[in-house]
Amino acid sequence: MRTQFCINRFDGGKISVVDKINSNDSRDEVLDLDRVPIYLELPPNVVSLPPVRTKAQALPCHELLWENFERLCVRLACLDGDIDHCRLYGTRGQKQHGIDLYARGKSSDKYRAYQCKRYERFTSADITDAVKRFREGKWFKRCSHFFLCTSVSAVETQLADEFECQRDALHEAGIKFFIWDGEEISKQLKMKPEIVDDFFGRAWVNEFCGPDSLTNRERMDGSRTTNFRREMREFYAALIEQLDPGIPIRPTQGRRRIPLAAC
Repeated sequence: MRTQFCINRFDGGKISVVDKINSNDSRDEVLDLDRVPIYLELPPNVVSLPPVRTKAQALPCHELLWENFERLCVRLACLDGDIDHCRLYGTRGQKQHGIDLYARGKSSDKYRAYQCKRYERFTSADITDAVKRFREGKWFKRCSHFFLCTSVSAVETQLADEFECQRDALHEAGIKFFIWDGEEISKQLKMKPEIVDDFFGRAWVNEFCGPDSLTNRERMDGSRTTNFRREMREFYAALIEQLDPGIPIRPTQGRRRIPLAAC
């Protein structure tokens, strides 16, 4: 007598416990040990869905230094294909007439003015004050666009209401008014991994734009560039000190003596 096994099928393709039976027994399906049904070796016809993982949608613009936030706004302004040139206007402490940078278009003699505000908290009064200072400055009559750039979000209802009010008022003067807040800046940079790499670093490129977004993975990000410049500055300072050690002078209080290297 040859020992065989029986496999009873149920709905949905599920299989019950295998029963040992005799060869002369009649069941739903009798199989030899060496003849396993092909459907038992097939992969499952239903696979699990991959986990949902949403990339970061906002960059930490509020963590940038004030100078770097201004430089970021210059890079953003230059993304417009109609811009001929864009420059910072003035230095800290100078009177800037309500703007921090300006740009000139290729198709118009009018300028675009930008005011950059790196605030921890942004209020409707800040919008009112920014527009007021712009109106009182010498650039008001020379501009066709005014951009208020802030590192934080400006989506609160009172901010949106004040923006629309000031937008209508400037529109009557022939000037278009825009607010670039943290969310708008992030939206513009979503497809600009090189700029994200320069200002926020490689980790944020991977998290915000995606690990495959950079075409040149060998480029240095902002952090590595800063370290490279620091190391090169130290290298050349040491090299120049070796090549040109200076002349011996009488040491005075608070002044380091410059030795003359032996020839």
